[in-house]
Amino acid sequence: MTLPAIVTSARTLGYYTRLQEVTANNLANVSSDAYKGDRITAQALAGDTSPTAVHTLDLRQGTLRETGRGLDVGLEGDGFLVVRTAQGERLTRGGSLEISREGFLVDRHGDLLLGEDGPLHVAGKELVLEADGTVLVDGARAGRLRFETVASPTALLKEGEGRFRTTAATIGAAGLQLRQRSLEEANVSPLLGTVDLIMIQRAYAANTEALRTMDGVLGTVTGDIGRV
Repeated sequence: MTLPAIVTSARTLGYYTRLQEVTANNLANVSSDAYKGDRITAQALAGDTSPTAVHTLDLRQGTLRETGRGLDVGLEGDGFLVVRTAQGERLTRGGSLEISREGFLVDRHGDLLLGEDGPLHVAGKELVLEADGTVLVDGARAGRLRFETVASPTALLKEGEGRFRTTAATIGAAGLQLRQRSLEEANVSPLLGTVDLIMIQRAYAANTEALRTMDGVLGTVTGDIGRV
């Protein structure tokens, strides 16, 4: 029994702790529209047998759910809508929209949704959001929603409430389309997430017991050496 083995086991516990946190958070957001799950994979560094937690963002498409509400839009394909917040522009796939008292299209938090020419004034009787992002009010074109994305998912940082801050310049999302009267569901499976959580907890318990055993053996050996 060596000290490196104990260190490896302790690091493995750290990996499973992080994996459990992320899995539990994904499960807590299964009902959040357009939620994108986080993923943790194990990566061993050169010369190290213990796993290192590597975080990635899962941007896979979520299932679109029909709502029948005219201000709901589900996004199909890669890309995001753009909102103007107090902290600056942010990307989102959240499609539960509203119309402000001033007649502008806003997200559910009241922040302006941006079109190619800025905020979209949509006061009128009939609002149509076409697949390519074109906004029609009472049959007249009011503008077109901005569709943006980033070259790499690593340039996206979650800020909560389904919003992302970018660390690199955005580019147009040519393949993105809207489906009015629909919302995108979370791309997390509650069944698979629950199974994963059970397996993680079992692995954590097994590693905890192994670490406890190694610590006990090391303590016994150290005590014997001290009596020699």
